[in-house]
Amino acid sequence: MDNSKQMNKNDLRSIKTEKAIRKAFHQLSQEKEVSKITVRELAQRAEINKSTFYAHYETIFDLIKKLEKETIDYIINNLAEFPKLFDDPDSFIDNLYWSLSDCRVDNIVHFNTNSGYFTEKIDNAIMEEMNRRNIDITQYRIFRVLAIFIINGLLALLRNQNQVTNSDIEYIKSFVKSGIHSVIVVTL
Repeated sequence: MDNSKQMNKNDLRSIKTEKAIRKAFHQLSQEKEVSKITVRELAQRAEINKSTFYAHYETIFDLIKKLEKETIDYIINNLAEFPKLFDDPDSFIDNLYWSLSDCRVDNIVHFNTNSGYFTEKIDNAIMEEMNRRNIDITQYRIFRVLAIFIINGLLALLRNQNQVTNSDIEYIKSFVKSGIHSVIVVTL
C-alpha cells in the first residue's frame, strides 16, 4: 500500500479516536465531577482500549489541559473581535457566545472546572497577547475587565446550556450595554 494512503488512513483513525475521546469526556463530565472520571470508564465510553487513550494523553488531566489550552488559544486568536464590544455590544456578545458554544463541543469550558482558575488563565493569556502586540495595557484595563466579565457570564450560560433561553442572552446584552455606558461616562 502507498505510504501516503496509509498515513491518511492513520490520520483519519487518529481524528476519529480523538473525537470519540472528547465526546466520551463530554458525556462523562455531564454525569460526574471531572476529578472522578477514570481512564477505564472514558475508554469504555469511547469504545477504545485504555492503551489507545494513553497513546493520545498521559492522564485525564493531560486531556483537560489540552482542552483548556485549545479554548484559550481560540479566545486569543479571536481577540480582534473584542474592540467591537464598545461599538456593537449585541453583535459582539452574540458572536462570542456562538464562538464559545462551537468551541465547547471540543472543549471543557462549561464542564465542572474551577471558573476562577480558568478565568485567571484567560486573563493571563490576554495580557501576554497584548504585550506581544505591544498594546499599552493600561489603556485597555477597562476592556480587559469587561472582556473577562462577559466571558465568565457566557461560560456560565454554556455550563447550563440545556436551560439557556434567548432572554438569558438578552439580559447579558442589556447588562453589558448599561455597563459600557457607565464606563464611557466615568472615563470621559
